[in-house]
Order: sequence, then structure tokens, then C-alpha cells
Amino acid sequence: MNAEKLRTGAQTMRRLALAMLTVAAVAMAACTAPPAPTTPTTPEPPRPDVATAGEPKVETSIVKLSGVGYEGVVVPAAEGTRFFHALTGESVEAWTPAQSDVEALEAALPGFLQSTPHHGRPDLATRVATYRRQYVGVVQGGRRLIYVNAFCDRPERWEREPVGVDDGGDCYFQVFWAPEPGAFERLMVNGAG
Repeated sequence: MNAEKLRTGAQTMRRLALAMLTVAAVAMAACTAPPAPTTPTTPEPPRPDVATAGEPKVETSIVKLSGVGYEGVVVPAAEGTRFFHALTGESVEAWTPAQSDVEALEAALPGFLQSTPHHGRPDLATRVATYRRQYVGVVQGGRRLIYVNAFCDRPERWEREPVGVDDGGDCYFQVFWAPEPGAFERLMVNGAG
């Protein structure tokens, strides 16, 4: 009788071991098998960007712009909130400035800097052509403004990441441009530290 129990127990153990090996083999096959084909899905239509009300175009990547006396990047609305918060600590609604907005502000910037006192550095207006810029469209108090972050150096990732430093003197300045009525406000030049 004991021999019979041992034989039955051994058979049960073999069946259990075989079942465990089968489960392990199936699990390994599932991990190494190529993924099952998926049915392509139709992407959601892009939401109209705040900057181009009525137009279906949505700018989702940073756009580099340059012209006579300037080089910069337009930060799209999708990144604008993050950029502005990283630079100022404030949270705002963002919009994407159009190239024509940037061209208008750049045409007026040297004259504005020439006529505005800025910490004893009147030559800022003559040096501004060497500065790089980041243009971030923000909404403050219901008004669309363009936040211009300007800097005289060329950090490695300046075209993709916010450039902000403590101090740095007049190598760094920020200003807001109101496309309507086409005027600058709140010039901020970094301290010398």
C-alpha cells in the first residue's frame, strides 16, 4: 500500500511539474513573441491654437526665426506655459506668437531700448542685435502679450529650453510686447550680482 501511495504521489508530482513547465514556456513565448498587429487609429484633430484663432494650424514645436538684428525661437502654446513658469514662477495661459508679431516687435525693440533707461547701460540698444531671444505668448489680465527673454550668451539648449539665470547683469533682459497696440512694457534687466 505504501508503494502504491508513493507511485501515485510521484505521478502527481510529475504532472504538476509538467504543468508548471508548460505555464513557464507559454509565459516566455509571450514575452519574446512580436507584438500583435494593431489597427491604426485616427488621431484626434488638432485643437485650434489660441494664437491663430479660426485657423486649424497648431504649432507644436519650437520655431527658429531670424532677421536683420535678431535671432530667436518662438515657443508654441503647448510649451509656453512651462517656459514662462520656469522663467518667472508664474502660471499663465499661453498662445503662439505669429512671425508677423515677432517682426513687429523686433522692428520696434532697438528704438525702445534707446529711449528707455536701463540701469546705466545706454549701449544695450546698440548691442541688442547680438542677443538671442525666446518669444513666449502669454495671456495676462485678458491681454495677449509676448514675453521676450533675451540673453547675450549662447547656452547649449537655448533653442529648446528656457534660459534663466540669477544676476548676469545686462547680458540678460526681459520685456513684454503688447501686439495691440504695438508697445513694450515692463523692461527688466538682470542685476549684476
